[in-house]
Amino acid sequence: MKKIIYLIVFLTLILSSCGEFTTSNSFSNSNSNTSTQNTTNTTTTNSNLTTTTTSSGELNDYNLANNIQDGVILHCFNWNLNNIKNNIKNIAEAGFSAIQTSPMQQQKDYSKNNNWKNEWWKLYQPLSFSIAKDNNSLGNKTDLIELCKEADKYGIKVIVDVVSNHLAGGGSESLNSDVLKYEPEIYNQNLIHKGVGGVDDSSVYKVTKGYLGGYPDLQTESSVVQNRVISLLKEYVDCGVDGFRFDAAKHIETMDDGIYSSNFWSNVLTSTSNYAKDTYNIDNIYYYGEILNTPGVNRSYESYTSFMSVTDNKFGNNIREAVVNKNLTNASNNKINAGSDKSKVVLWAESHDTYSNDSQESTNVSIKDINKTYAIVASKSDATSLYFARPNNSTIMGEIGEKSYLKKEVIEINKFHSNFIGSFEEVYTSNNSVITKRSNENNNLGYSIVNLSDELSANNIELTGLKDGTYKDQVSGNSITINNSKITNGLFDESGIMVIYENETSKPSDEITIINSNSDNYLTPSSKINISVNNATSMTYSINNSNKISFNNSINLSFYEDKYNDNEEINIVVEAKNKNKSIKETYTYKFFNADQNNIYFLDLENNYHLANENSAFWIWQEGSSGYWFTDFIKQDYFIKAQIPNSIYGIVYVQFNSANFEWSNKTWQTSDIINNSIIYELKNYI
Repeated sequence: MKKIIYLIVFLTLILSSCGEFTTSNSFSNSNSNTSTQNTTNTTTTNSNLTTTTTSSGELNDYNLANNIQDGVILHCFNWNLNNIKNNIKNIAEAGFSAIQTSPMQQQKDYSKNNNWKNEWWKLYQPLSFSIAKDNNSLGNKTDLIELCKEADKYGIKVIVDVVSNHLAGGGSESLNSDVLKYEPEIYNQNLIHKGVGGVDDSSVYKVTKGYLGGYPDLQTESSVVQNRVISLLKEYVDCGVDGFRFDAAKHIETMDDGIYSSNFWSNVLTSTSNYAKDTYNIDNIYYYGEILNTPGVNRSYESYTSFMSVTDNKFGNNIREAVVNKNLTNASNNKINAGSDKSKVVLWAESHDTYSNDSQESTNVSIKDINKTYAIVASKSDATSLYFARPNNSTIMGEIGEKSYLKKEVIEINKFHSNFIGSFEEVYTSNNSVITKRSNENNNLGYSIVNLSDELSANNIELTGLKDGTYKDQVSGNSITINNSKITNGLFDESGIMVIYENETSKPSDEITIINSNSDNYLTPSSKINISVNNATSMTYSINNSNKISFNNSINLSFYEDKYNDNEEINIVVEAKNKNKSIKETYTYKFFNADQNNIYFLDLENNYHLANENSAFWIWQEGSSGYWFTDFIKQDYFIKAQIPNSIYGIVYVQFNSANFEWSNKTWQTSDIINNSIIYELKNYI
């Protein structure tokens, strides 16, 4: 999936002696049958797919890794596909060479626009092996095609999460009755394992045949199940998808599992790779599987890594715990658990499971410690690393939560990772810090430095091999003085992370990038904007044609009600220059000058919710009965209400008529406690 090949280039390749494409995938040829059910899923739908191949170790025009394993991945947890597409430029400029979506299969008990806490896990209990048509919290096939096209412009690869070990259950050993609608052959033949009990690591039998959670384990040895999974993956390839993450891969048998073995992985992955090659001349489809903790007794990672990369959750979890506890020895541990080949490993600081599951392993860990952990794991050679985009507590399915993936320290670690693909690595400790030293093919040195203490001073940290002189910390922009291979004058910024290169030629790029953390199109007195600039020597910002103000690398902006009028347009212009070029970005917002007695309901994306004239607020004081309130200003994209003092809660309700009775309602928000001054209606639909 990659750059468009023009006809003249194609003809040149044919006429040249180098015009023969070769495949680099490791799978043997297979004559496996593809699914005979829903065969229309394999129809070519994406004319944007190209016929080029890429090799490991290369960077594209946006300084992102061409090979997924060489780069880093942003897990866009529960983001809808349009939100990913609309933020793809920022994602590229933040140094992520791939994004990962949540599963796109039809989910169990779909509920439109509910809070992510109530809905995310249902995506992992799918009803089908096809892209969902009814589930529109993430998007549809057309949205996926458009996302892949947009990602192609920036060289970003698209990975989709796939659930193939199980389908939604009616119970632990029965399929959900709704599966019949989508997968009648699997349902009617009842292709699940029974009588095994729940999974555990005690035996191959229990690992591969037991049920996981409250849903049944599929007979993945069955050609019927395999063909339906193949059909799903082909459907994704038709949309332009570059790779797949397999949920619960540990619980699908391999060819090394003795009497419990099957050809699932060889058949499914070979068939998919051959389809991509034969149909689109793509030979680098990426696969990785989720294997948590261990593969199980008498099983090995190598049974999987001959086909795909695998997760090493223990490595990242242990580093995270060491960072939190300021344990320097454990934080610098460089031993990978998932086999001996780091080029087949996916690492992370946290995942959707550690953040969202009942165990909440990482939920209460500060984003500062998460980013320190990520800086350590993503600085490593060969292994790829995944950055989990956390949701906010109020985030509904499809919406973007926290934007910590745009923090300067994350961006610079991503660039550090891509700058040293396949190069030398040394990990050591010095003065409460974990240092990862890398050297590229030109013997240019680079260092990522993660400080586990709360001190800002970086003095006496040893950077072995670095000559005396003055260098720049890419994270803070501060100058760092080196004498006898030690820092003698240097400060961490609040992130506690540094990235230092030996010389300018070591830096990933001289291309200027400007990243704005606020992708909304409105501002309030509580709004925050962080603007960061990379690879520029001078940078300024101005607001509404005011004087230009200089800043260094990044600036945090806040907004106050006494400065701007209600509904005023605010234009922020950012300019940046280096010796080779200059760029300018303009960001336009509407300002809502709310105070403690005002409430704004914004619906800038779904105006039809505000178009209904038969609407009212139900408001109440704590411990008291509520009443209808209709004194508000309504415009095309927002509602402003002068809410009486001492109101505790509020609900916005729409009706079929002006008869405000609950039985007559057509739609309402959830209960909203009045502890804020602005609400986005799209968050409560």
